Amino acid sequence: MNCSNKMRWQFLAGCLLVAVLAQMAIGAPPAAQVAAPARAAAVALPNHAPADFIQVRPDIPKGKLETITYNSKSIGVDRKAVVYLPPNYDANQKYPVLYLMHGIGGNETHWSTLCAANKVLDNLIADKKAVPMIIVMPNGRASASPPSNNIMADFNFYADFEKDLLQDLMPYIESHYSVKADRDHRAIAGLSMGGGQGLNFGINNLDKFAFVGGFSSAPNLAPADQNVAKVQNAKYKPSLLWIGCGDKGQSDHGKLEPPSGLG
Repeated sequence: MNCSNKMRWQFLAGCLLVAVLAQMAIGAPPAAQVAAPARAAAVALPNHAPADFIQVRPDIPKGKLETITYNSKSIGVDRKAVVYLPPNYDANQKYPVLYLMHGIGGNETHWSTLCAANKVLDNLIADKKAVPMIIVMPNGRASASPPSNNIMADFNFYADFEKDLLQDLMPYIESHYSVKADRDHRAIAGLSMGGGQGLNFGINNLDKFAFVGGFSSAPNLAPADQNVAKVQNAKYKPSLLWIGCGDKGQSDHGKLEPPSGLG
C-alpha cells in the first residue's frame, strides 16, 4: 500500500473509530454492518471500546478545541460550531475534515463534552491509528428559535440543516481552516438523529462526501430503495458507506441487516 492510500485508510478508520467508540461511551450497542464498494478493503474495528480510550494521556501531544461563530444566511442568524484541530496543527499543511453530527436534543458541544471526541482522536493519532484531521461538530438543529421542550417537535429542523451545512458552514470552514476541500478528504457521520443526517446529506451529496456514516440512525431516512438507487446511480461512488446499529431492539426483533443492494 503506497503512502497516499495508507493515509486515506487511516483517515477512514479514524472517522469510524471516533464515532463508534464515542457511541459506545454513551451506551449504544457496538455491533455494526458495513456497506461499501467491492473495491474497498475491510476495516477491522474492535467489538468493544478499550478501557482507556478516553483517558487523557499526559505523554502525548494534544489537539485543540475552538468554538467558532459563522453567519448562516440560510437560517438568518449567527450560529456556533466546535472545531477540533489535531495536535501541532499547522496552517501551512492541508488536513482531511470530518463533519460529525450529534443526536436529537444535542448541540455543538455534545461530541466534545459527553463523548470526549477530542480525547479519542488525540489517542488514535498518537497511536498512528488515525491521520491528523480536523473535526467539525455543528449544531444540527437548523432554526433561529430556541429548542422546544418537546424535542420531537423539532424533528424537521434537523432536515433543514443540509442547506446550512453546504451553503454556510462548509464554506466558512474551508476559508478559515487549512482543510483539503475535495470529496476524497471529506467525511460526514453522526449518531442517532445525526446518523440520519449523515446518511441523508452524504447520499444526497456524494460529489462532496466520499465517506458517509450513520450510527444507530434515527428513522428520518428516505426509503431504502430510493437511497440504494441514489448510490448505485451516482456519478461519484462512496469510498465507504457505513451503517452501524445494534443487533437487538427493545422488542428483540433480531439482527438488522444493511439494505439490499448496498452490500
